[in-house]
Amino acid sequence: MKRTAVVLVFLVAASAVPAAAAPAANVLYPATYVGTAATGGSLEFDVSPEGAEITRFALTKVPLPPCGTITGQTTRKVAIVSDSFSNALGLLHFGGSFPALGQAQGTFSYHRKDGTCDSEEISWTATAPLPLPAEPSPPPPPPIPAPPPADETPPETRITSGPSGVRHREWAVFRFSSTEAGSTFRCRLEGEPWRACESPRVFRRLREERHVFRVEAIDAAGNVDVTPARRGWRIKLR
Repeated sequence: MKRTAVVLVFLVAASAVPAAAAPAANVLYPATYVGTAATGGSLEFDVSPEGAEITRFALTKVPLPPCGTITGQTTRKVAIVSDSFSNALGLLHFGGSFPALGQAQGTFSYHRKDGTCDSEEISWTATAPLPLPAEPSPPPPPPIPAPPPADETPPETRITSGPSGVRHREWAVFRFSSTEAGSTFRCRLEGEPWRACESPRVFRRLREERHVFRVEAIDAAGNVDVTPARRGWRIKLR
């Protein structure tokens, strides 16, 4: 009698399957397991996130003389019990184990109603792609250095040269400095207003009387000398 290829459609009835029991704890969930039989063909099944069900099962192009080539697939859920799962009618069955992370090993068997190919079995090793190793975290950025404390110290002003006592000329030259580099200066003579100035400061055509020169330094942070330097002298021409 001429034999023809047989196509099996996997019929799954979740209500007819015993209560689920998750496989070994080191199985990768969720995952699609893919394997190839020694006699050719491929087997795929998807394990649910909790590891208790097969949510898809596919068998493709498996030659089993004298049964021909079979192909079948189901997308209905099948409970995993003791590392095994099968359809309610007993037409197909996978029994094995999940011995290592991302791997399942076992046997696929199927049954024909007429008994022609009863209990044919094929051994499988199916593997799931392991997750890629996480990329190392970039090193933390270097800590931002704390800003230097604000400069709140005023500079000290010094008059380094200039007239004092009694002088018999109507002009005067004052030289001065600050305890902080980069300071600027303001000067005044008697009751005149403060004005920006530089060292040396020259005064001409002064009257014959007593004079007082004052100078204050201002540092780069804007702090002003609270005790300006002063120098007094008297001009007497005759």
